[in-house]
Amino acid sequence: MFGHPSSPSQIYSYGAHAPTTHGALVEAQLQAAHRYRNALVALERSRRTRVTEALQAHDPGLPALEAQMTALADTLATVRADLRRQHAHARRHASPEAQRREIAALRDQLARLRAAVKVRKTRLFADGRLRAMLAAMDDEMAARQKALRAASALYWGTYLAVEEGLARARHGPPPQFHRWTGDGKLAVQLQGGLTVADACRGADTRLRLVPVAAGAYAPGAPRRLRRTHASLRIGSDRRAPVWAEVPVVLHRPLPTNATIKWVYLVRRHVATQTEWRLQFVVTQAEGFGKADAASTGTVAVDVGWRRLAAGLRVAYWVGDDGAEGQLVLPEAILTRLQKVEALQSVRDTHFNTMRGVLVDWLHAHRPPAWLQERTPGLPAWRSPTRLAALAVHWRDHRFAGDQTIYRALEAWRVQDKHLYEWQAHQPNPATTSFPPVGT
Repeated sequence: MFGHPSSPSQIYSYGAHAPTTHGALVEAQLQAAHRYRNALVALERSRRTRVTEALQAHDPGLPALEAQMTALADTLATVRADLRRQHAHARRHASPEAQRREIAALRDQLARLRAAVKVRKTRLFADGRLRAMLAAMDDEMAARQKALRAASALYWGTYLAVEEGLARARHGPPPQFHRWTGDGKLAVQLQGGLTVADACRGADTRLRLVPVAAGAYAPGAPRRLRRTHASLRIGSDRRAPVWAEVPVVLHRPLPTNATIKWVYLVRRHVATQTEWRLQFVVTQAEGFGKADAASTGTVAVDVGWRRLAAGLRVAYWVGDDGAEGQLVLPEAILTRLQKVEALQSVRDTHFNTMRGVLVDWLHAHRPPAWLQERTPGLPAWRSPTRLAALAVHWRDHRFAGDQTIYRALEAWRVQDKHLYEWQAHQPNPATTSFPPVGT
């Protein structure tokens, strides 16, 4: 990482609670990290605009050629998507001759356009004046990034994590802005690494971890024995560390011979609840290989969905030793996925009904000015969160004659919150272990 040789690493993630010390500073750092990320996105998008303008100044016809290439790629993607839908409907791969010829012609035209753009760009970048202009632009952008970093007021581990998250922003589609939802993470980099034993000794100035009680991992031991807390350095007061104390449940031990390289304090929202996690990035020279993983041999995998009595088959495999089997999603996973969809359908129906009732009420009554200002374009609303926010605001701005509609809106909000929590807290099939089926 960062140009240095690295050992195999894994992330150990643990459930945590909100910091018990310096909570305001943690909140400020999370918001500052979000603002810094969006500032870097704005900087990269402005760089791309300036590069495009510079290329256009040296070759005015290039932007039109690139726009033509993008439009052609979109057309090809649309034709292919339509063909996939036809295959899914017919449950077989049978492309009409006309569609095959159309796709082949589009691919050939797109290949020629890409070759022409590549030739023109190669010729452009061979121009020393353009190269010097772009180099000066890169130097300017680097200086502006340093200024943004200095103005961010972020502790250095966190701003490094933000920058690493946008390390590939110069390539591919333009990076997108993120709105503030309260989610985010703080990072502590342990330069040179910190052994698990040293972290538990409580002498380091970056991370301190209180060991769990003796016997915490013994079979049948109470879960409360695995509760402890960690101290993360999130700032400095002159040269003294500023610690955030984080209660955490170490449900499994960290590898005793591992080295901790990074620590992340992560906050995310699940429905209307806030979830905290403490994550350790650990490395060890011998790696993290599984004892039952095969070290030799070859396996062929045929990916294809088929409904079986035991569930949904998603793939069939055959090994070079003659063994074979299939990967089947059990009914337990399918039921959970269907439950999430069913709850969303119920929420959509209730939302559409309540929105229609409110629209009719507003047309039949003379609401106060604040209600009119908060409901522009109400018939086109698609967000239950927006309607719930209106109900919460209404709670403190009651007015004469609103009893019936307010009670209906509040009842909808309470019910939708219940369904939202139920939906969001369905067990995630991707992180749940199930017994193998059909092997």
